[in-house]
Amino acid sequence: MPVRLDRPRSARRAAGRAPHRPPGTHGRRAQPGGALPRRRRRTRRRAAGRGGPPPARPAARRRPAALRRAPRGPRPRAGRVAGCCRDFTLLTVAALRHRGVPARSRVGFVGYFDPGFHSDHVVAEYWDGGRWVLVDAELDPATDRPFDPVDVPQSVGGFRSAARVWTDHRRGLIDGARIERYGLAPETPFRGAWYVHNYVLLELAHRRRDELLLWDSWGAMAQGPDGVPAPELVDEVAGLLLAADSGDAAAERELADRYAADPRLHPGPRVRSFSPTGIFGWTDLDPAPDRTR
Repeated sequence: MPVRLDRPRSARRAAGRAPHRPPGTHGRRAQPGGALPRRRRRTRRRAAGRGGPPPARPAARRRPAALRRAPRGPRPRAGRVAGCCRDFTLLTVAALRHRGVPARSRVGFVGYFDPGFHSDHVVAEYWDGGRWVLVDAELDPATDRPFDPVDVPQSVGGFRSAARVWTDHRRGLIDGARIERYGLAPETPFRGAWYVHNYVLLELAHRRRDELLLWDSWGAMAQGPDGVPAPELVDEVAGLLLAADSGDAAAERELADRYAADPRLHPGPRVRSFSPTGIFGWTDLDPAPDRTR
């Protein structure tokens, strides 16, 4: 699916690769044709023998082939790799972008993991020719759910961006008690206003293709639940993110300019990491972020 110039600027930008998700030698697996299920390739050959391929469905109604691939069963234990939602999302985004489909990662909270709690989460989003579609690559599409995992709704019970949650909190739509239900898990201190505050800045970084880990910290981020260091700055960033989501090209440009110029918003060559594995300290980024992108 080639990138067309009539797509919004956000979609055109989301079609390029980023330093944290190059496919490397695995890129050939996502090449058009070679990565499709075997039955689909046979269908194409039969159609070509009858005088050409079947007519394509409208772009807005097609799902990228990377999302249609048939499962091959579980890997042997020795061949498995553990990962979080961010890793599932980056793999999905890398495969989609490698095939020319504009895609990006989105940071926010979902209400379908823990009843009564909104868990932090990263999902993929791709441009289907008419709109941005959310995909939760961690969910098995065969599992019975009230929604389609490759078209996740943006709602209280579905996915809500960090910018939306923060803005609703600041407007009083999510009060001080309810904001404590947004975070890593209800039994941990990693929840509440300070946590959502940090996730707005993380959402911005992912939008600018710096898809860092959820436990990386930099700039204006809070270091714990003792306070929110930059609420007005995060108010402005959240407002621009929501405007850009609605298609405001000027807001998208302002986000890019402010992210590049303000060291409170973007990570430098090092970030502080608070890993759930118990590793705390400074981490050097490799490659270092490129602010010219």
